[in-house]
Amino acid sequence: MATFLKDIKSKSEKKILYLDQNMWIYLAQVFYGKNKNPLLTDILTELQLLVKEDKVLIVINLTNVIEARKVIDDTRVIKFAEFVASLSKMYAFIPFPFIEIFEVDNILRIELGEELIDVRARAIGKGVLYLIHDGNPPRIEIQGKLIPKELHKEADKAVINHFTSKKAFVDFFLMKSDDSHLNETINKLEDIRKEGLKLRDKVFKKKLGVAQFYANMIIEKVALMCKLKEAHPSILRLNEGMERIMEVFKNMPLLYTYHILHRGLDEVPDHPIDTHDLQDIYSFCFPLPYCDIVVGEKYVIKLARKYQIDSLYDTLLFTVGELNPFLELLKEL
Repeated sequence: MATFLKDIKSKSEKKILYLDQNMWIYLAQVFYGKNKNPLLTDILTELQLLVKEDKVLIVINLTNVIEARKVIDDTRVIKFAEFVASLSKMYAFIPFPFIEIFEVDNILRIELGEELIDVRARAIGKGVLYLIHDGNPPRIEIQGKLIPKELHKEADKAVINHFTSKKAFVDFFLMKSDDSHLNETINKLEDIRKEGLKLRDKVFKKKLGVAQFYANMIIEKVALMCKLKEAHPSILRLNEGMERIMEVFKNMPLLYTYHILHRGLDEVPDHPIDTHDLQDIYSFCFPLPYCDIVVGEKYVIKLARKYQIDSLYDTLLFTVGELNPFLELLKEL
């Protein structure tokens, strides 16, 4: 899968770019004349040209929206959303849970010798439905029954037209969200991490971490896909040991990156997980392997480089402090 993903990237004429929230804010400030930084000005000029020439596709995700909603002044939120809409063309990648099943499908396809799914093509699309759903319009029901079959296409078209409109995109930024579910998740993750920190055997700790990850996130989906494909889970040969398990993990780029980013938090035991960390993990576990270029926070990029996510999946990484080489790359495109 890692090689397959590299091949997809090498053959694609359009580069997919992900910018962290700080970069979006800096560029919006330049766009509205609030920031005169010449380096940022040049970067925005290059990005606008590359987007216009269809050489670069800049994608966002739900975390970008959640961060923008924290601003109390609706006028500022609207201006930011309109800028994001103009530069991203409202393209986004679907939330984490909807991508997992594609990766599980692919690891089974590898063993079955079937053609692999282009996850990028499935995960990226235009409009609000890609920010909150799998990109497909929800089916409209009337009195508990589906509308007549001949009207499905018209209904789907109407829903898609609505959710791909600029108005729907900007309005979505203005919706206030409830983060209570994030706090509950964070508390559970922190309890698990604290228990893990008590282990002294690093090798065993690593094996336990991978085993927990597999058990919590993959087993159910593997069972589902095996049932659909009439295959047995043993086809993955996970009983062959740690090396084989890691091979399978690396063939699931999003899930492997998610695991690596969580593992990286253990390297700073005095830093408890917070909502910002969790949102960063959700934000970057797709872009780091699947995008061509990523500009992100220093600690995220540092972790990705340490565990060779960039070389494994052929992604160019930059921190916000490395904008000069980022600009040079844009000029080369």
